[in-house]
Amino acid sequence: MNHNDTAAGNRRKTQRQYLARHVPVEVVFGQRRIAVEHGWICDISPGGIGLRSPQPIRIPPGTAITLAASVGDKVVTIAGKVASSRHAHEFGIEVESRDAQECLKTVAGEVESVAVAAPEGSRSQLSGKFSMSARHPIQWAIRGGAKRIDLARATEIDSAGLGLLLMLNERHRLTIENCPERICRMVRLARIGQVCAADCPHRS
Repeated sequence: MNHNDTAAGNRRKTQRQYLARHVPVEVVFGQRRIAVEHGWICDISPGGIGLRSPQPIRIPPGTAITLAASVGDKVVTIAGKVASSRHAHEFGIEVESRDAQECLKTVAGEVESVAVAAPEGSRSQLSGKFSMSARHPIQWAIRGGAKRIDLARATEIDSAGLGLLLMLNERHRLTIENCPERICRMVRLARIGQVCAADCPHRS
């Protein structure tokens, strides 16, 4: 396994903070000719950043890259290296842990986000609001083997989140557990108790 595979693997095994809205970013890369394209940061993990671009950007893995993210009236500049690329639209950027933490600290104060822990066995934990913005982080957890989502740290759930939950249950048999009372109440009112884990007392 080469270094890039290892970096991508490590990123898959750590908690990710997914942003509920796009954070614009300028992407600077290249040696002789510096190319600048526009994309956005979609998630942040302790050692990496997920980048998406509406148009294809040909950046091979291993390329040094600099991101300049605009958050409110602040600009956060981060240097890193492309660890993975998917269809020239999605990139995993390996960065220093302290740079990722600094970026997260700045972004967290301006943008609503959802954090999902890497699955341990068949369980993963979600922190933050359970809404449609949780779709990508939960699907990431499902790809990692999650069958249950622990909602002990979830703050609330809205109608979009309830619909998402039902869809994930029907498609992937995903269930939830350890719901705070306010979320449990919403699930009961929506009469979708089947999304609860089998040992949940509120399962219909």
